[in-house]
Amino acid sequence: MGRPTAKLAKTCLSGMWTLASRYGASAGNIIKLLAPIQVDDKPVVAWSLTEVQRIRSGLRSDKLAVANGIADLVDILLATGCRIGETMAFKWKHLDLDPNKPTVLVEGTVVRIRGGGMIIQPHPKGGPNGKRRLLLPEWAVERLTARRDLVPHEPEDLVFPSQRGTLRDPRNARKQLQRALDRIGVTGIPQNPHAARKTVGTHLAEDADGGQSDIGVAAAQLGNTEAVTRRHYVQRTHQGPDARNRFAAFALPDERDGTAAISRT
Repeated sequence: MGRPTAKLAKTCLSGMWTLASRYGASAGNIIKLLAPIQVDDKPVVAWSLTEVQRIRSGLRSDKLAVANGIADLVDILLATGCRIGETMAFKWKHLDLDPNKPTVLVEGTVVRIRGGGMIIQPHPKGGPNGKRRLLLPEWAVERLTARRDLVPHEPEDLVFPSQRGTLRDPRNARKQLQRALDRIGVTGIPQNPHAARKTVGTHLAEDADGGQSDIGVAAAQLGNTEAVTRRHYVQRTHQGPDARNRFAAFALPDERDGTAAISRT
């Protein structure tokens, strides 16, 4: 049992004992006597812009990655910040590529049910509130349009199906991505689809001053709260915002007009 699981179990047990105490079935909440469970936060690691360019161009030059759709898949992950399961659930009816502002509707995700089968859950991982319509960048529209025009399809057909035309297993897609990145020599960085989501979150959180005050933009794109986005999807840059003008109130009168003298001892 890992620490996060242990912490969750402790929370559940504490709730049970609190309820038991309330109805007189227990003299108190013994769970509160246990030592705290410390869960170490792992640092968020996103792809740099240089790595993004290398990955995209490398996958485009890899015939297998193009043939099995991994190249297109990574492009859409980077164009939306969606989870791999959400992307696997995309049907052509969710894409509106022809208007002036092309979009994709995120309203489901692929999940595995008991017994080993897969279905499209009728809402994203975060629940019904995670449904969102995202604007697509021009380069992604070009990729999706080319994919749409490549083979005949119906609105209910999957954008990224398996070779048999069925739901594609996200686990297989992860393995295919890792093998593709190995083939093009991209190693030493996270090789999973979730790294693309963290890359989008990190990039969108950056403001014009090089800080990360645009966390709300990243959260809206990813379909998370700002707290979750900041904790799990934004790589810290350790650079503060450009707030120099706000320090003007601290200046002495002679410092405000530029006549301050330099004192030496």
